[in-house]
Amino acid sequence: MHSYLKQILDKKKQEVAALHTNEALTSARNIKFNYTGAFKAALQTDGLSVIAEVKRKSPSKGALATITDPIDLAERYAQGGASAISVLTDAFGFNGSIEDLALIAAHVSCPVLRKDFVIDELQLVEATMRGASAALLIVAVLGDKTAKFIQSCHRFGLDALVEVHNKDELAIAIDAQADIIGVNNRNLETFEVDINNALDLYPAIPSEAVTIAESGIADAHIAQQFKTCGYDAVLIGEALVRSDDPSQFIHQLRERGNDNTA
Repeated sequence: MHSYLKQILDKKKQEVAALHTNEALTSARNIKFNYTGAFKAALQTDGLSVIAEVKRKSPSKGALATITDPIDLAERYAQGGASAISVLTDAFGFNGSIEDLALIAAHVSCPVLRKDFVIDELQLVEATMRGASAALLIVAVLGDKTAKFIQSCHRFGLDALVEVHNKDELAIAIDAQADIIGVNNRNLETFEVDINNALDLYPAIPSEAVTIAESGIADAHIAQQFKTCGYDAVLIGEALVRSDDPSQFIHQLRERGNDNTA
């Protein structure tokens, strides 16, 4: 396993151990949460949906943006037409926090995705209690536990965005009956990006799944390529946080992504 991912997961195990000392969280595992499917529904539109990400930093590129007011940024995303907001809550690799998610979820009407390295169901309980509608599950991290974690997501009222990077991981996601599948163009072993990854894997994804292309969507032209391929949505972080006008950027993405003549 690449040092970036190993370091993040080693740190995550420490964070999860701390969660198990939180009595409110451990008790909440027994609560019956209402599953609404709001995140999935938000992506099932006729046009290209945009999941706009609040992202301060990445392990490979370092600091991306100084985000002092995550609420303002999320509101600008929503004004631009984002279907959902993705919030990186990992502190070690991405300088995010669960507090960012809670603040944003309380101030925007669109569904919020917790984007983190989930290895324990208490992270899902925490996501629900802080206002998330969905959580990211990474097959490269969970392996054959993916199906169990999808079930846990639904039990705690969350949609599960199941992320894959190659054919083997996609097979696991399909066997786990994932109904929202994201293909990451970033290889978690090398952190290199190749947009052809999502284009190449798309034909193997079941037609009934909601599909999301992730990473490397730097402009509206690339977004249009994924829409033409068949993807329901794109998830964009770096290009948005570096944009001077994220609302207009999202508007352009959706406009170009929905133009089949482009």
